[in-house]
Formats: sequence, structure tokens, C-alpha cells
Amino acid sequence: MRGEVCVSAATLLSLAALLLMIFVHVGQINTSTVPRNIAMARVNVSQYSSALELSFTDPFSSIYTTNASAPLGVQAGLRYFYDFGLYSYCAYLNNSQGTCSNMTVGNQYRPYDAITSDMAANYSRITQALVQGTAFMDSSSLGSATKAAYWMLLLGTVCALLAALTLVFILLQKSRLTFSSFSLLERVYGPS
Repeated sequence: MRGEVCVSAATLLSLAALLLMIFVHVGQINTSTVPRNIAMARVNVSQYSSALELSFTDPFSSIYTTNASAPLGVQAGLRYFYDFGLYSYCAYLNNSQGTCSNMTVGNQYRPYDAITSDMAANYSRITQALVQGTAFMDSSSLGSATKAAYWMLLLGTVCALLAALTLVFILLQKSRLTFSSFSLLERVYGPS
């Protein structure tokens, strides 16, 4: 009896892992309400202009865009939130209005590049001076690590699927063998 419990628990855990991995993969492919809120990382820059105003005592009111569908990376202005996923990144003015970058396999996590490419040149120079020498600015090391993580997540998804299918197959075979054994016993010892 203990073997069946272990195999059943392993099957349930494999199916749960597979379901969570599917959510992670779908999170940046579909922009409807639920998947839109699934991201690997979220960068909130909604108070960035306030921080610049406090630091430089100058108004920085034009740093944000007002057009939610403006393309990314063309210095059209910052968005308030940047969500990074496995296949793309999205930028939002609020929780529902925004746009996403093109989808690529193994999208690299490069928040500094994404944010400064939306800023006007004068704001990106100020930002570069503020974050000089930090890990946040080193997009190449962040990008290479996340590309490797993407491939490991994809491999994990495939392995979870194979484990779940294998365990379901084993359980089905075991139940069929048990049913066959009872049929055989009934024929041998059953009423004549």
C-alpha cells in the first residue's frame, strides 16, 4: 500500500509542477487579465521622477509617457511598471494599460537597457551617472544568467511533463494488472 501512496504523491507533485511551469511560460505570451500579472520580475519606476526632483531640485515632469501603446525602446518616455518574463518584457502605465516587446525565445533580463531606452537622452545620461558601477547597470551579466535560467526552466517543464506522463502510465498499468489479477482469481476460485 505504501508504494501506491508514494507513486500517487509523486504524480500529483509532478502535475502541480507542470501546471506552474505552464503558467510561467504563458505569463508573457497572453496579455489577458490573469497571465498579465505573472512575470519573473517587476521593476517599479513610478517614483523615479520624484526621486530625481528631490535629488536635483528641478522638475522632471516629462519623464513619463502618457501614451500606453507607444512602442518600447524609442525614447517615448518611461512607463510606471516593467514586467519581465521568459519571452518578452511589458511596460505599463497602470495595471492594465501597456505594451509588450517582441517575443523572443530566452529573452534576457536587462532592466537597465529596457528602462533607459524609453528615456529621453538627457534623462538616460542622468540615470547612467546615478547607477554607474552597480550590478543593475551590468545588463550583460544579468542577461546571460537569465538566458541559461530560461533553458533550465524549459528543460524542467519537459521533465515534469515526462514524469507526470510516466507516473500516470504506471498507475494505469498497475490498476489494469490488479483488475486482471482479480479476474483470474475469480475464474480459478469463483463459482462453477
